[in-house]
Amino acid sequence: MSLNPIVFTKQILDTFLRYQRTAFPFSDPRLAAQAKEMLGESLTSHLAKGPFVSLSRPFRLGATVAALVADGKLHAGMKGVMPYPTLFQHQEEALLAVKAGKHLIVSTGTGSGKTEAFLSPILDTALTLRDAKAPQGVMAVLVYPMNALAIDQMDRLRRMLRGSGISYGMWVGSTPDKDAGADVERAPESLSGEPLAKWLDDPKAKTRRVPQEERISEEDIRTRPPRLLLTNPQQMELLLTRAKDQGLFSSGQLRYLVFDEAHTYEGTTGAEVAVLIRRLKSFAGGEITCIGTSATLADPERGTDAAARFAHRFFGVPQDKVAVVEERYVEVEWPAPGGLPALPTGDPMDALEGLLAAITGEDWEDLPGLNAEVRRWLGVSIPTKASAEEGLHHLLLSNPMVQAIAKTFAKPLGLAEGAELAAKEAGRAIDPIWNQVEVLAYLAMGVRAQKEGDPILRPKLHTFISGLDQAHARFEDDGQLKLYLTNKVDLIQQHPDWQPSGIFPVSVCTTCGQHLMATEIHGFDTDNGKVVGGQQEGHNAVWASEGQLPEGPKTSTCYFTDQLAWPPDEEVEDDILPLATRPELKGTLTGYLCRRCGSLHGRPSDKCLAPKCGVELPLLRVEIPEEQNTKCPACGSGSRGYKGAVKPFRAVRASQVAD
Repeated sequence: MSLNPIVFTKQILDTFLRYQRTAFPFSDPRLAAQAKEMLGESLTSHLAKGPFVSLSRPFRLGATVAALVADGKLHAGMKGVMPYPTLFQHQEEALLAVKAGKHLIVSTGTGSGKTEAFLSPILDTALTLRDAKAPQGVMAVLVYPMNALAIDQMDRLRRMLRGSGISYGMWVGSTPDKDAGADVERAPESLSGEPLAKWLDDPKAKTRRVPQEERISEEDIRTRPPRLLLTNPQQMELLLTRAKDQGLFSSGQLRYLVFDEAHTYEGTTGAEVAVLIRRLKSFAGGEITCIGTSATLADPERGTDAAARFAHRFFGVPQDKVAVVEERYVEVEWPAPGGLPALPTGDPMDALEGLLAAITGEDWEDLPGLNAEVRRWLGVSIPTKASAEEGLHHLLLSNPMVQAIAKTFAKPLGLAEGAELAAKEAGRAIDPIWNQVEVLAYLAMGVRAQKEGDPILRPKLHTFISGLDQAHARFEDDGQLKLYLTNKVDLIQQHPDWQPSGIFPVSVCTTCGQHLMATEIHGFDTDNGKVVGGQQEGHNAVWASEGQLPEGPKTSTCYFTDQLAWPPDEEVEDDILPLATRPELKGTLTGYLCRRCGSLHGRPSDKCLAPKCGVELPLLRVEIPEEQNTKCPACGSGSRGYKGAVKPFRAVRASQVAD
C-alpha cells in the first residue's frame, strides 16, 4: 500500500491543530471562535509552512572501508563495525579531517549519514585503545539536545558494537541508579558472533537484552566508565558539579566531544553550554577534538566560514583548525531534451488520480493497464520488452518537464511557486491548477522510473510546524476584544501606531478556560477588598500604565478580565455574561480600563485620565481578582504544589506546546 505524502501531511497537521485547540480551551466563546479561525485548518494554518517540495540527489561515493583499512587509515576491526561497506565522500572527508588533527563541523542534510561521519574516527580510536588494553575511561562524550535522539543513537550502537569490545552507555534523566533497577538482561560473556546476535534479537525474550559492552545504570557507568558516553547538556552539567562523577572526565582518556544538532545552541542557551564545554575541557586536560553536526550551520551566502566561526565560538577552538564538511553529490548528466508532451484532456484531478492508481497499485507491472495512463500523460507507451521501471525511466530521461522539475526543485520550494517556475522552464503555458497537477504526476512517475534501482526523481516533502506564540489581546474602538496569536514585538512592528501598553498578554485557567489579561501599572495594590495606590485625578483615581508617567513607583502586574465565566453553582441560562449585566461577584474588584494605554481607573469616565494618554473613549469595566493569579475567579481553582508554585492560570505560549 503506497503512502500519499500530501494526505499524510494533512493528517499530521489536523492532529496537531486539534491538540493546539484543546491545550488551551477558552471558555469565552468570542476568544474560542477567534482562536479556531486563526489556527485555520491543516495546510492553511498559520502555524504550518509548506508543504515544500525538494529533490534528493544521490551522494557521491568515497572509499570502501576495506580500502581504508588496507591503506592503514582505519583499524581492521572497522570492517565488522561500520554498517555499510562503502563511505560517502563527505563521510570519508570527515574521517580524514579528524585524523589530520582538525576539529569538525558536519553540515549535511537528513539521511546523509552524519552519525557515521563522526563515529568512524571515534570508533577507529576506540578499537586501537582496545588492542592496547588501555585503562577504562570515557574517550568520547556524545551530547544530544533531546533524550529521544540519544535513545535512538543507543539503539544504533547496540547493533554496531555488539561483540566489538567497545563499551558505551547513556546518562540521561531516565537512566536507573543501579543495575537492579534497569530491568534488562546482559548477554553471557561466552557468546559472540552469530550466537550473540540471535540471543540479543530473540523475539521471545521477556526482558530487554543488551550486549556486554553496554553500561546500563549510573552505578555501572561510574564503576566501569564506557568509552562512549551519551548524554544531554543538563546531565553533563550535573556530572561536572558532583565530585563522585567528575572522575569520568578527569581520567585523561577523553579525546572527542560531539554535539549533535549544534544549531540548537544559540543565544543564552548557546552561551551557557559554551561555558560548560570549557569547564569539561579544563577537567579533561589534553587535546580534545570537538565535533558538531547540523544540516543548517553552513550559511548560503558566507559558505562554510559561518560554520567554522560557530565552532570557534562554541567550542573555543581556533577557527583555522576547523574543517567543515558538506554533502558531495553525483552530478546527473541529462540528455538533450525531446518534445514536451501535451497535457491530458479533461479534468486535471481525474487525470492525476488515474495515473496514481496505475503506478501505485500492486499490479502496476501490468503494462497494458499502466500504458493507458502513461500514454495519457506522455503520448507514448512503455516498450513491452522492458520492465515497467526501466521502461518508464527511458521515457522520462529526455522529458523536458522532468529536467525542468529536477532543476527547479533542487532546493525546497512551495508546490505552487515551484510548479510555475518549472512550467516556465519547460515552456508550458501558465495554469496554476494544471501546473501543480503536472508536477505531482511527474514526481510520482519519477519515483517509479528506476534504472538499477536508482529512481530518476527522489522527491521529499517538507512541512514546518510551530507551536502557538504568546497570545495577546487588544480592545478595538467599539470595545470588542481581538485575539492575536503572536508575540508583542511582532505586533508592534506590524502596527507602529498602537500603544505597546494597550497590548495585553493572555493567560487561561487550566481547569475552566477562564481568560485573564495583564497590564503593567504604577502603584497598584489591593488591601481589604479594595484597590489602593494610584493618583487622584478629580473625583477619580488612575493607575497609569507603563510609559504614561515621566517617573514614578515601579510598575506592578495587574491581572484582569473583561468577561467572567459564571460560577458553576449559579443558575443562569448562559454560561458567560458581559460584566455590564452582572451583579457584583465575591472575590473580584471592579475597575475601569483605558482600552488604548492599559491604565486602570477607579470610576467610569468618558476619557483616559493618564497624563500622557487622554484618549476620549469610554473606559471599559473590568473585573480584577482579589487573589491575583493565585485563584480563578470563575471556578475557584487555586494554586497548588510546593508553596503554591503551580498557578491556576498559565500563559498561552509555544513553550507549553511542543514545536
